[in-house]
Formats: sequence, structure tokens, C-alpha cells
Amino acid sequence: MFILIYGSPSVRGRSIWGGLVAYNEVWCTGAHKATSISFSKDVIINGIKIKQGKYGLFTLQGEQESIFIINKMWDMHLADDYNEKEDLVRIKVKNQKMDKLIEALTFEVKDLKNGMSQVSMMWENRLLSFDVKNQ
Repeated sequence: MFILIYGSPSVRGRSIWGGLVAYNEVWCTGAHKATSISFSKDVIINGIKIKQGKYGLFTLQGEQESIFIINKMWDMHLADDYNEKEDLVRIKVKNQKMDKLIEALTFEVKDLKNGMSQVSMMWENRLLSFDVKNQ
């Protein structure tokens, strides 16, 4: 089991990707504070074992692909104190376009088969997902 804590900004008519959220700059993946992800058990993400605990969840947004970053540091304003040396794993994902507008940033966790879960981030017209293997 895991928990995501994030601030949920809204589109409010703004240009999000490449506008409010700059391309190729570390983003806190939410509003005001860095998004955190907590695992109650050890997990495997992108082939890397992540120990039980609380971590920062950041992203690097691109036009075609984006990167989720799980970092040791989670308690910070925006990405002000982000340090790449504290990254545990980077997960490159394809940007998926959604047909409907998602006004407020939303995360969703789905249980899949064989001890797998999928974490999805949806905002404006973009969907990004990565898989987590439970230990």
C-alpha cells in the first residue's frame, strides 16, 4: 500500500505544458509543496528496489515524453531544494493525450494483477503512468 500527498492546482484557462509547467525543468508535480509518495512495504519501480518509506515525487515534463523522479527528499517548498544526487529512480514515460479536460491535477492508483499497481497523473489533457511492483 502507498499514499500520495499533493497540492492540486487547477488549469483555470492557463497554458499548462510548456507554460505554467516549464519543459525540461524539475517540477514538484503539484502545488506549493513537493508531492510525496509513501510505501508501507518495499517496492520495485523500473527494476530498482525502493525501501519502505516516504519520498519526493517530481517530474521533468517534455513535449513527447516525461520523466517521473523518486527522490529521497520530500519535505520542501516546490522543488527549491531538489538535488539530483538524491534521486532513487527515474522513470521515462510517453505523454498520453486525453480527450477531455482534467481541470484539477489528479493522481489515481489502480491495483493490477500479480502484485502490480499503476500510478497515474492526469492534468489538463495529459496522462502519465508508471508501474509499481509490490514486494
